[in-house]
Amino acid sequence: MLLAGGKGSRLHELTAAECKPAVFFAGTRRIVDFALANALRSGLHRMIACTQYRPETLTRHLRGQWAPAFAAAGGGLALAHGPDLTGQAEGYIGTADAVTRNIAAIDARAPRHLVVMAADHVCQIDFRPMIEAHVASGAEMTVAAHVVPRSSGSEFGILSAGEDGRATEFVEKPADPPGMAGDPAYALASMGIYVFDWPWLRARLGADAADAGSGHDFGHDILPAAVRAGVVNVWRLTGQGAEMARPYWRDVGTLDSYRVAQLDFAGAARPCAMPDSVLPQGSGAQARPFGARMGGGAPGRWKA
Repeated sequence: MLLAGGKGSRLHELTAAECKPAVFFAGTRRIVDFALANALRSGLHRMIACTQYRPETLTRHLRGQWAPAFAAAGGGLALAHGPDLTGQAEGYIGTADAVTRNIAAIDARAPRHLVVMAADHVCQIDFRPMIEAHVASGAEMTVAAHVVPRSSGSEFGILSAGEDGRATEFVEKPADPPGMAGDPAYALASMGIYVFDWPWLRARLGADAADAGSGHDFGHDILPAAVRAGVVNVWRLTGQGAEMARPYWRDVGTLDSYRVAQLDFAGAARPCAMPDSVLPQGSGAQARPFGARMGGGAPGRWKA
């Protein structure tokens, strides 16, 4: 499941007429391209992409450029637009709700495990080791995590884990982030990427949907409860292949972080693989000014 409905309000004018995943990055690529390329490189060929805010450009890009790539790999890329699926202008009301609303479509694919990923991060990740670690752990849920300076930990959901990899604590964007055991200057941040045992998640989503007090969000509702129940495994991102000794992951949710990440890709040596090996250069949409309007769309409440 690709969560691609984010408004990205902290990017201000860049997302005034465009959803965050469709914002251009590193030339004519778009932010969403990194998640899609990671999925295909990892052998994840069946995907449902949940769209919501200002979906026009993103929808054209996914259908025109990426759907053929998924089909060629023997799978498929389906789009599930929140307002269309819910019948309400606001669409999905949380990230977990986006998956709940697609339970029938997921069941039709009869998965044993479900990977849920964000569409608005710039990173390189091979999901196969994460899935293997999830199965070996016996946990119901695995969350991908990355080490960040404790000084910037308040921007993320922060995890603590025991020596066995089981999550022992989770706090969402804490004012005073807890440091890592043995390395208190750093914190362990959730990347917003999950692997679930589908039968377990299906039952949890049903209970969450019936809870009037829930925000129906993975970070605020599903993950904290699962950590308290002791069923969450933590998988730390490591270097991905010989070409990338150090892991690279950036949440480009603010203008500052977007600018810094763009500078990371400005030189000849890129910090991680570009989507080009999956989607060749020149197959994407032509560049246009960031402020150019691409049409309207229901704003919705879901702000990833």
